[in-house]
This record gives sequence, structure tokens and C-alpha cells, in this order.
Amino acid sequence: LPTQEYGHAGAWATSFQAEAAAIGLALGRLILAVDASGAGRALRIAILSDSQSVLRMLQKGEVRQRGRIGRALWRKIRALRERGCHVSLQFVPGHVGIVGNENADDVVEEGAKA
Repeated sequence: LPTQEYGHAGAWATSFQAEAAAIGLALGRLILAVDASGAGRALRIAILSDSQSVLRMLQKGEVRQRGRIGRALWRKIRALRERGCHVSLQFVPGHVGIVGNENADDVVEEGAKA
């Protein structure tokens, strides 16, 4: 995945901010895809992440989000749910050879350098 297509979280972003930005980007692209296809009903979406801290934050639910990052991510999750999608968040262990996760980590690392 070319970093220039996805942007970066900024030179001073923490890993938490970069992981949250990646999840936000994925959710935003899913909203666009669902809108373009018109196929939201009963669509099951799983967001896989190795960021326990971001997942723990989101696990608190929408109404308990104190920071703007959590609120922004939950707005996107709610937007998908309003389109009839079932959205789940799932932890995957990092750096254990899961291909998609390793690719995502490479993109995050490249984006951090930009």
C-alpha cells in the first residue's frame, strides 16, 4: 500500500495516534464503499488491529469517549451501523507473521517517516 495514497499521521504522532488514524481511514473508506455499492444491509465488517490501547478505548462504547479521537472513530462506526452494517473490532497479535498485519505495520512505519 503506497503511503502517498493514504497520507501519514504526522512526524510527531504517537503509535496510538497512528493506529487510530489507520482505523479511521479504513472506516472512512468502508463508508465510501458501502455508499457506492448500496450494499450495507447485513454486511459484516471486522476491523482487525494489533493496537490494544485503541481497541480498549473503543471498547468503552460511544458515549464514554472523552477524547476527540475516540469520538471521531465512533462517529464512523455509527455511520456504518446506520447503513445496516455490523461492525466488530478484533485484536490480532502483532509481529507474529500475520501477512495483512505485517503489511499494515510496514505502511505505518513508512508513514511515520514521511
